[in-house]
Amino acid sequence: MTHLRIAGVDGCKGGWVIAASNETLSQPVTLSFTRAVAGLLAGPDAPDVLAVDIPIGLTGSGDRAPDSQARKLTPPGSVFQAAKRPILGHARDHGLLKSTPANRAALREWCRSNGHAMSGSHSYALYERTAELDALVRFQSNCDIREVHPEVCFWALNGEKRLIASKKTARGLQERRRLLNSAFTIEILDLQMPHSITALDDVFDALAALWTAARIARDEARHIPEAPGRDLELNRDIAIWY
Repeated sequence: MTHLRIAGVDGCKGGWVIAASNETLSQPVTLSFTRAVAGLLAGPDAPDVLAVDIPIGLTGSGDRAPDSQARKLTPPGSVFQAAKRPILGHARDHGLLKSTPANRAALREWCRSNGHAMSGSHSYALYERTAELDALVRFQSNCDIREVHPEVCFWALNGEKRLIASKKTARGLQERRRLLNSAFTIEILDLQMPHSITALDDVFDALAALWTAARIARDEARHIPEAPGRDLELNRDIAIWY
């Protein structure tokens, strides 16, 4: 039997943490680190299915429907505002993707002059990663790339019940570790951490994304909202999968 290669990816300091296995999760879960997702997709072990924690389908204005719904399912402050298509485009074209005080000021002024609402600093910190995936999904045809949000994955793992504690707390990490141990039938902390600067919550998020990647590969995954909108520029649904 030929297995599909799958991976769950979450952003961490300096790059991305990758959790990989196959669609039945029968192969040992491996953890690794990469500076850019493109390198993962170009390598010999490139996944067939990639679940990534970053907004992919974008809107021209207003909040994305999956983000609005995800906020109702997850702990407060878990879901940041996604970049708007015209703002991301201007930031990319004018070298403003990196979140620095000067870039934020320049982009804020452009938004003010062009009638756009500027996103907060936490959302701006995701612009570089959002642009990275936005470019990849345009030209990558060998990998099924889907957007996930780890906290939505944990909500699903928890019997579709909202977790209360933040992942940044000891209680929150314990709850998520318990859910992952149950999903993978292994002791998560026995896995080899991929990078000295990778935080434990980033590893947990990549594993939650991997769980969803397996569901996608087995055609068992669902998404919010049930009737997603459409990013016409990318020609794909605007949805968060779990």
